[in-house]
Amino acid sequence: MQDQLGTGHLQEEPIHLAQKTTFVGIGRLANSLARLAVNIILARALLSKELFGQYQQVWLYFNTFFPIFIFGIPATVYYFFPRLKEEEKSPFVNQTIFILFVFGLIFGLGLKGFSPLVAERFQNPDLVCYYRSFAVYAFAMVAGAFFDSVFIVLNKHRIYSVIVVVEALFFLGLVTIPLWLGAPLDLVFLLVTLLALTKLAFVLSHLHFSPNGIKIKIKLPQWNFLKRQLRYAYPIGLSTAVAIVSLYIDKNVVAAFFDTATYAVYSIGAMEIPFVGVILASITAVLMPEVSRLHHTGAVARVAALWKGVISRTSLLIFPLFFFLFVFADRIIVLVFSERYAAAALPFRIYLFLLPLRITTYGNILVALGKPQVVFRTCLLSMILNLILSIFLVKTLLDSGYEKAYVGAAISTVVVTFIQISIYLTVITRTIKVGLKGVFPFLEMGKIAAVSLLSVLICTVALLVFSNNLTILIAAFLLFSGTFLFSIDRFRISGFVLKDWRKFLGFGERKV
Repeated sequence: MQDQLGTGHLQEEPIHLAQKTTFVGIGRLANSLARLAVNIILARALLSKELFGQYQQVWLYFNTFFPIFIFGIPATVYYFFPRLKEEEKSPFVNQTIFILFVFGLIFGLGLKGFSPLVAERFQNPDLVCYYRSFAVYAFAMVAGAFFDSVFIVLNKHRIYSVIVVVEALFFLGLVTIPLWLGAPLDLVFLLVTLLALTKLAFVLSHLHFSPNGIKIKIKLPQWNFLKRQLRYAYPIGLSTAVAIVSLYIDKNVVAAFFDTATYAVYSIGAMEIPFVGVILASITAVLMPEVSRLHHTGAVARVAALWKGVISRTSLLIFPLFFFLFVFADRIIVLVFSERYAAAALPFRIYLFLLPLRITTYGNILVALGKPQVVFRTCLLSMILNLILSIFLVKTLLDSGYEKAYVGAAISTVVVTFIQISIYLTVITRTIKVGLKGVFPFLEMGKIAAVSLLSVLICTVALLVFSNNLTILIAAFLLFSGTFLFSIDRFRISGFVLKDWRKFLGFGERKV
């Protein structure tokens, strides 16, 4: 099997990429919305700030280390599986599952073993109790990390979407209903663990018994083939782990320096808008193959033109979203999470400065351009810099007596992210030999920002007319949306015509 690795013929893909992306996107969006809904319900109605902080810290501990232990193994499926002969595919998937089961076991035992140390650092002694069952959840999540990639390469995107949506609904119910009935948090974590184990068992059973699935066999993998898979996974896993761990640096610093109630406030404010990530993932799925193809053929000018067109469109969503959320952050936080978390508006506003950067994807473009080492080094540098700067700013603000010293971690995250993106852009523009003006439609972006600012100024009239918070936000949103859409349609900004909005959103229909 190892002799043929990478030498098989690529099979013709029977399912269109856009269709796969839609189904996968639906599943991931449902998962994100379910978790957001859980946080809203727990914060508003079911948990005190202290208990909500404990709940968030359990997830923080898990999320910080999870990407390290999946080690890029799921990504190897996308590379190797299409290149294998039919008789090689089943052993390869079984090997992938075997690796992830071993890593999952190590991860679960590690989280359980180090939980007393983390509990002491987080000032949360109950964390040890929670991880009696949640360590098993950690095992199940790493062991089942093959789910996305294997189901997608097997063209099981529909059942994939159904499983993820059903899991999201069960997660929502298993967390909120027991707490509403007065159950303790440790029971909730036990139920979530049982859900993860059930999903893992179902996925394995479906693979084994479905007609076009993979027969699951328990046996040791071939050493030579195992080495090739791990060798391919190593740089991907390392880069991904560093990138994701760096996202949680600020939260770990806040959890270590402040009590659980304060961390609860920060965890709500220090978040990016959930659906923006889904949009970026969809853009990446469409953009990366085309960028890679154009760069391979030497058409670097077309890479810049393609990227510029995407930025022009995404700016129409991101910029107005930034202005509206920034102005009404206080009211939105209070409406969604209640008055108890009003202080979360400050870190939320700071985090919003990351939103304009989300008009495009950067690291994935570098990978498509053949520069993955730049992504890893930059992510590693950013992680170290963010850790140092976060600790420095938090301690400095604490020493000064500022009661919201935790915002130092949010400021650090934004500053370091701007530095990181600056490095990416420098390398990208040098690689495709085009200046920033050739990549960013600055004139169009300026027009969109100006119209967004005008729209948000007009919609503040709602503050003078209404007194109820919900009424203010509804009126403001309607005024803002109406003004913005009318303006970009009237002045044809970025080529937008309201009556042709379906055609406008068809990224793939425009030739470059």
